[in-house]
Amino acid sequence: MTSADLVASDTRHAGTADIVRAGVRAHLPDMRTCYEGLLVGQPTLAGTVVASFDIAPDGVVTQAAAKGVSRELETCVASAIKQIKFAIATDGAVHIKAYPIEFKP
Repeated sequence: MTSADLVASDTRHAGTADIVRAGVRAHLPDMRTCYEGLLVGQPTLAGTVVASFDIAPDGVVTQAAAKGVSRELETCVASAIKQIKFAIATDGAVHIKAYPIEFKP
């Protein structure tokens, strides 16, 4: 499983994309565990889930959603992202429009 390019609507802050990538990558094992559990009943399950989320100035995720592959995997990805505490110190919120995450066995 790898993460692809990040599309952010807030590029005012240098390094924000790198901080977001690091935060998501730190939680990829949680997403992978969920995905592997789904593979037991659906061995051909694969594809890309695209997450969108909002990060408050204190680094807390205030909203997260995901689309793609299956409803169960969407829920898992959104839940994992909601648990992330990003190391962001900004003067405003950050909205991530599209963060694709690829899942393959």
